[in-house]
Amino acid sequence: MVNKDSIFKVLFYAALVTVLVLSLLPIEHPDVSPNDKVNHLIAYFSLMVLGYLAYKRYRFVTVGVIGWGIMIEILQGQTSYRMLSYADVLANSAGVVLGCAAIVIFQKFRQIQHH
Repeated sequence: MVNKDSIFKVLFYAALVTVLVLSLLPIEHPDVSPNDKVNHLIAYFSLMVLGYLAYKRYRFVTVGVIGWGIMIEILQGQTSYRMLSYADVLANSAGVVLGCAAIVIFQKFRQIQHH
């Protein structure tokens, strides 16, 4: 029988690989619009929440997902068709922080409901 944690782990790793591949694909014109930063924020929010659901280890997942975003930016800087962007690192990290906040709020809400 497949348990919930296993499903979340598969989804988390699939999302990590998807973000990596999409981040390293060649593009003709880099998008530096605000929409691009929103996309980063949503992607890393999702990674944080999925990672937490998979492992229930808040700090481990937070550091890991932020590190993943930094590693991807460094890799992009090594290509001839992408560039390292500190704004992307900031947007990624903001997504992680918002994911952390959502997790804390959800946990507090569940505690209130159980009392």
